[in-house]
Amino acid sequence: RKTGTTWLNENFKLSSIVTVPTGIKETGFFLPDSIIEKPEYHSLFNITGLDKNIFVEVDTSLLDSGDSPAKIKAYNPKMKIVAIRRDVYEFASSRFIQGKRKGLFTHGTLLEELNNNRSFRNELRFSALVDRYRDYFPSNQILVLDYKNLQGDPNRFYNDVFSFITGQ
Repeated sequence: RKTGTTWLNENFKLSSIVTVPTGIKETGFFLPDSIIEKPEYHSLFNITGLDKNIFVEVDTSLLDSGDSPAKIKAYNPKMKIVAIRRDVYEFASSRFIQGKRKGLFTHGTLLEELNNNRSFRNELRFSALVDRYRDYFPSNQILVLDYKNLQGDPNRFYNDVFSFITGQ
């Protein structure tokens, strides 16, 4: 969350090689409690005569879900995973502000929210979250990038992600 995923998704929409779900950024298909069936999920990738053959979903909730790596592996063992790491202090502050604005966080200060919200604390354990994927996928299918690289050179960041996903 809060690492440029919406920006990535919008850029993927412009690609002639990659396709993302239409009308929704995060489908929730790979979450353990998803009610979406495979045919419905596939229909979200609205392909009409274009030669797009690489399907990409940008879903930040998948990093937080302990059951998602197994579900993704069962769906496609060759899936490539990109995780974007943000400075933990910047992330905590940004996520707290977002959570307060959306009414998801109820405590008055960041420290109070951290002390009382286990889920929020778990979101800050980036390495442990990525390690769940390392248990299911070989290292050549996982790319971890730093958010500061997006801030420093967005074109290169996008090219790194695009090249990893497509091999082009």
